[in-house]
Amino acid sequence: MPAGLETLRLAEAMVTGPQPVWKLFGAGSAGSQALTGIPYARKLREDIELVRHTSVWPFETGLAAPFGQAATDRRIVFAEVYPSLIDSECAEGECKDRAQTRTLAQHFARLDEKGRLARLLAGPPALTLAEREAVEQEEGWILGVV
Repeated sequence: MPAGLETLRLAEAMVTGPQPVWKLFGAGSAGSQALTGIPYARKLREDIELVRHTSVWPFETGLAAPFGQAATDRRIVFAEVYPSLIDSECAEGECKDRAQTRTLAQHFARLDEKGRLARLLAGPPALTLAEREAVEQEEGWILGVV
């Protein structure tokens, strides 16, 4: 790694399993998925019909729940996830990626129904002010890592 760049981001270092975002090939590589996914997320974020309704957590929202009660508040949040954060089981004929996506979406939906999802958007309370600043301005965070 070049001087000044850590192998793992703060979020990756707080949970077991994620590979460095810099890893572009090989088992567990996520960097190549990020390189293909980020431009698509940007396209959605900047879509003329969606731009008034969306925000990117935590870069545009800070480590906080990005929505309030006003009708003009943005209600669609783009957030990074780690599919292996929650154990999943494949249904018959289902591929692992689909099972992980389904399981994680159901997990976050249940948390939202119980009013507990917004707490995850605050990130870990143990982060220092400097770490919060790095997360909000450079590194981002993985939703659910606390």
